[in-house]
Amino acid sequence: MSITGLTIKDFRNIQSAELKLSPSLNLIYGQNGSGKTSLLEAIHYLSTAQSFRTQSIESLIKEGCSHFTVAANIKDSGLTKRIGLRKSRNQIIRRINQETVQRQIDITKELPVRILHPDSHRLVSGSPSVRRSFLDWGCFYHHPTFLKTWSSVKSLLKQRNALLKTSFNQKVLESLNQQFSLYSDQIDQLRNEYLQDLIPIITLYTKSILGMDHKLQISYSRGWKSSLSDQLKHDTERDRRFRRTHSGPHRADLLISFNDADARNTASRGQQKLIVVILTLSQIHLFKTRTQNSGILLIDDLPSELDSDHQYLFIEALHELEQQLFITAIDPDSLDLQNWTDSSMFHVKHGQFAEVV
Repeated sequence: MSITGLTIKDFRNIQSAELKLSPSLNLIYGQNGSGKTSLLEAIHYLSTAQSFRTQSIESLIKEGCSHFTVAANIKDSGLTKRIGLRKSRNQIIRRINQETVQRQIDITKELPVRILHPDSHRLVSGSPSVRRSFLDWGCFYHHPTFLKTWSSVKSLLKQRNALLKTSFNQKVLESLNQQFSLYSDQIDQLRNEYLQDLIPIITLYTKSILGMDHKLQISYSRGWKSSLSDQLKHDTERDRRFRRTHSGPHRADLLISFNDADARNTASRGQQKLIVVILTLSQIHLFKTRTQNSGILLIDDLPSELDSDHQYLFIEALHELEQQLFITAIDPDSLDLQNWTDSSMFHVKHGQFAEVV
């Protein structure tokens, strides 16, 4: 799967852009503030309806405009689809092949996107929610039942927390506990299965990127102990006191060990970035193996993220995976991309893109 054409209107400093893209490598270069990261952000927003830079919709809509538009032609197994969205401050309209769709998830299924950016190290150093999102991205694309089950968990969790904030009803709580435990066990199983498939691939990329002298280990903490049903009963008084549910899949985490120590506390910022590179490569590899398809990887300012040696190893690994890449850089000569024969290059200045032939 790849994006063959991209349309962006009134997104940040990009007034209007129409790009024909390579299915392999697309290099976007320009000075800081020119709009190159905004292009990656627009693709990411189309896939997820979220920005990796801000939660403010105001900063995404070009000054003086009422909305922005992002649309893409995607080619998958010889078939072409047009997907797009228009976002104003209070409304979002999504379309696939000119038909309006209500759910963002319908577009997300069509456009699997991963991104590496200057804050990606937070996958290691940040909150558990970042690592859960990483894990759930893989589960979503690999397990058809994951989304429906996870939606049930979130709905039951919301009901349980609401009950804890009101007059207490033991029978209703017991019923919610039973349902919440049932769906949570299913989520736990899907997450654990996915991670077990991912771990051997992580081991392979750790050796190729970091060498034999380093060890990277990933384990899974599901968010409760032996039995969630029993744990919920045990936590009842505490949950009532704090008016929220303390145990469940919403408290799961990935535990990342680097050279037999907690990577959050002992790995340097540079080492954390390399760990994220390894995890991302592994996830892309597993996605392609499972789906027999390729996704899209966005990489913001690669030269500032990795030294030249690790850049080379990373790029070679991506070349073997045959992913569509979007890479930004200030100076295109700072990257060694000589093995990529099928590529497109764009120079951006003040939000205007020009293809470099």
